[in-house]
Amino acid sequence: KEGTYGISSHIVRNNISVTEVVLPQSLKVLGFEAFKKIGITKLEIPAGCTKIGINVASGCPYFTEYIVAESNPNYTAVDGVLYSKDMKTLENYPRGKPGEVFVCPSGVKDVEEAAFSGNQYLKHIYFQEGVKSVNGDALRDQPLESVSFPSSFTSSSLLLFGCHKLKAVYCHATTPPLAIFPSKEVISEITLYVPAEAIGAYKNHKDWGEFSHFAAIENLPFSIGGKDFDNAAINVISAFLDGGNITYDKDTKTITLDNAVINCSGSTRTNKYAFYVNSDGVKVNLVGDNTISASGAAGGMFLYDNAVITGEGKLTVT
Repeated sequence: KEGTYGISSHIVRNNISVTEVVLPQSLKVLGFEAFKKIGITKLEIPAGCTKIGINVASGCPYFTEYIVAESNPNYTAVDGVLYSKDMKTLENYPRGKPGEVFVCPSGVKDVEEAAFSGNQYLKHIYFQEGVKSVNGDALRDQPLESVSFPSSFTSSSLLLFGCHKLKAVYCHATTPPLAIFPSKEVISEITLYVPAEAIGAYKNHKDWGEFSHFAAIENLPFSIGGKDFDNAAINVISAFLDGGNITYDKDTKTITLDNAVINCSGSTRTNKYAFYVNSDGVKVNLVGDNTISASGAAGGMFLYDNAVITGEGKLTVT
């Protein structure tokens, strides 16, 4: 009720019939796991709430969205995800938020403790360059199949516990970051992809060396809007498009555009093409209706030598 300045930890818990919580405008502090295992779908954070505890809606299976007052000086929300106001810290990703792919916004440096813990939808998480730390249990008890860490990544703790469906971990750092993993038996079937020149360092590391399978990160033979990709991004390309998806089969050197929509405005980087195929003899397979458009760039699409377009789909380039 109004006049309340602080809400302590576990103030409401273990009651799935509680489907709504209204936070008073007078609220300044929201405690660690204030709401646990209840039926809320959203939390509206008032302007004056300047301290939010870790995993404030812990174990809430239907919780999909944070909404933060625009004038709040410490926090903001983007697509329902809670961040610090300056977008340098990812505070919390709602447990019940649907979607299989998440690409962390550029500019984020830290991922808070238990940030993604327990989300039952995410299969692929891709941290962009700039992320330095992923705090304890940020990735835990999830159906993750792949996760990618950037070269800026330096430390984590209690990483990937309970992620029993994980198939691939990508780490772009040439020096193995600090990290604590589950037992070797748990991670033995996971492939760890690292820079080719760093494979030896990871194999000999006391923690990363617990992985049984090692492979090199490899570049993909295309760029989108001037952005280059490697195989760490193969499951999240859709997040960089305006619709559809793009996949790549290394064995057949086939790039498949599946109802892909690429819009590129302004001058891109060195190649200045919205979609640039940079390898010899690649096949571009078309599925459905695909659109590539460029505004202010040199061209919509560039194909390297001996590249061919196949498939029964349609491609419009403007």
